[in-house]
Amino acid sequence: MLIAAFEKGPVIYQEWLGDTKVVRVSQNAVIKAGVQVLQIEAAAMRLIQEFKYDDHIEGLNAMGYIVMEYVPGTCLGDGAWRELSPITKAAVYDQLISYIQQLQAFSLPPDLRLGRIGDGLSIGSVFSHCGSGPFDSLAAFVRYFNLKLELTRRCGRAQGSDFTEEEFSPLTFIHGDIAEKNLILDPSGTLWLMDWALAGVYPAFFEWAAMQRQEWTKGFVDGLKARLVEKGFCDNMVDEEK
Repeated sequence: MLIAAFEKGPVIYQEWLGDTKVVRVSQNAVIKAGVQVLQIEAAAMRLIQEFKYDDHIEGLNAMGYIVMEYVPGTCLGDGAWRELSPITKAAVYDQLISYIQQLQAFSLPPDLRLGRIGDGLSIGSVFSHCGSGPFDSLAAFVRYFNLKLELTRRCGRAQGSDFTEEEFSPLTFIHGDIAEKNLILDPSGTLWLMDWALAGVYPAFFEWAAMQRQEWTKGFVDGLKARLVEKGFCDNMVDEEK
C-alpha cells in the first residue's frame, strides 16, 4: 500500500543526479525512495527520533523506502537561502549551531562503531566515491587518513606531519551533509535538518570538513563560520588546520 501511494503521490523533491525522490503520500507523511535509500539512513534517524520505515533491499538495484513525517516549509536550496533577510539567516545559523552542539553531545551507544550508522562504511566528501572502511579502530581510521596525506604530500599538495589519534578525538555523532538543500525552514521559523544518509560516528571536526568540501555552499559556509566566530564557538567547532 505504501509503495502504491508513493507511485501515485505528488513529487516534492527530485534528486537531479540520481533517482532519489520524496513524494507526499498524506497530509502528514512523505516517502523518500530510490536505489540509494538504504536502511542505514533509517538507523541514523532512529537515533534522533522514532519513525517508521519500510526498507525493500533485495539487490543492487532494489528500491529502498523510508516513511517520514511531512514538514511544511521552504527548502533553503535552489537559491532560497539567498532570498532570506540577514536577520533570518542569523536565526537559521543559530539554530544550526545548536543542532550541531546537540549532536556532538549525543551519548553514543557502546556498540556503535566508528563510521556510518548501520554498516560502518564511510561515504562523503572527505572519503572516496566508492566508500571507505569499515574501520575496526580509531588507529585504523587515522592510518587511512595518513595514507591519503602521504599521497598528497608526494604530489606537492600538502605539508605537515602525520595525524595522531589525539587529533581525531573525541568521536561524536555528525550529520555529514549539512547544506542549504538539506535544510527546511517552517512557517514558525523552526529549522529542520534533513537527509541523514551520511550520518555517523566521526571526529567532531569532520562536520565542518564536510561542509568545507562542498564548493557550491561556500557562501553559506562562510556565513556560518562568521557566525561561529561572532558567538565564540569557533575554537570548539572549527579546526582550520585539520
